[in-house]
Amino acid sequence: MGEGCLEKMDPEFMQWLLRKGCRAQKEKWLAAGLEKYLDKVTVLKSQRDIDRYLEGLSC
Repeated sequence: MGEGCLEKMDPEFMQWLLRKGCRAQKEKWLAAGLEKYLDKVTVLKSQRDIDRYLEGLSC
């Protein structure tokens, strides 16, 4: 923190930041990006999806 800064990093703020902070905004941003670039995005939701995707890339 900078000198004279009144903000603090307490456990309550850290919990909000890591678990709740701006989540809805991030989800909207990601959804907009997915919609805009749907033809360029591959969504992998599980390890099985990742493995299958990588197998498809192998020569």
